[in-house]
Amino acid sequence: MATTDIYTVVGSIHPTINGTRWLGGAVDDQIQVNAAAAAAIAGAHTKGCMACWVMVPDRTGTYTAFSFGDASVVEYMQVTIEAGTVQFVLVDNTTTLIDVNTPANSIQPHRWHHVAVVQDGTLLKIYIDGILQTLTWTTRTNPGAWASLLSGLDSGSIGAAEMDGAGNLTQEFKGYIGPVAYWGGTVAAAALSEEEVRRAMYAPESVEATYLQNYWKCDGDVNDDGTGADNGTIVGDVIYVSANEFASRMTFGCGTMLVADKVVIGSGDNIAYGLVIQAA
Repeated sequence: MATTDIYTVVGSIHPTINGTRWLGGAVDDQIQVNAAAAAAIAGAHTKGCMACWVMVPDRTGTYTAFSFGDASVVEYMQVTIEAGTVQFVLVDNTTTLIDVNTPANSIQPHRWHHVAVVQDGTLLKIYIDGILQTLTWTTRTNPGAWASLLSGLDSGSIGAAEMDGAGNLTQEFKGYIGPVAYWGGTVAAAALSEEEVRRAMYAPESVEATYLQNYWKCDGDVNDDGTGADNGTIVGDVIYVSANEFASRMTFGCGTMLVADKVVIGSGDNIAYGLVIQAA
């Protein structure tokens, strides 16, 4: 933001979802959930669902929302927002078994989306806002692959990728992450149906609770309300917020704001507006 720059920001304040804010670009920002990753392989999960609410500020970046990995070999499964699409990748001991994306522009910037990746043991599916997506497969070596094949899983992250096989984080998130949930098991019930995915958007604890291994609400703490009770740990510059389109545009659309900037904000009829004038 340059001196005397003026930004006018308009955005919806509905829906507003409680979650966490990620400014992006920071090394190793994450919510650490290592125990959840270890439990997925300990339970030999062949079926399941990784789900989360996300809001990103652009359609150009690559931001991983939820990842299980191995700190000693390139082996991982993860949900990533990649240039306006949802990408899911599963790699077993350096061999990619699944690499798949949803259609272009299926993720809109400054808008909350619910993402659910479901594995029924035969074919991976991805839902956005409860709607089944047509997928583009870059790699389809084993479309039924899930956690059971990744024998070394020992690292888990919300908001970063556990993909380098050396315990380092990459693809740190930028934007907002709301509630995050993981269902896993060896029976069909662990793979949510389309109707269950839609119910789980707002009440995951009411859907196949026996197989809801992890549920982090991210609304003031990162305690795990699933059966696994694998509480998370915030690392780095991650804070709790209530966020909506307007908040996202104000945070990520006005450059680096200063305390001395002049800011006027108003709202009405589910819309908020802001005027930001850079301090001289």
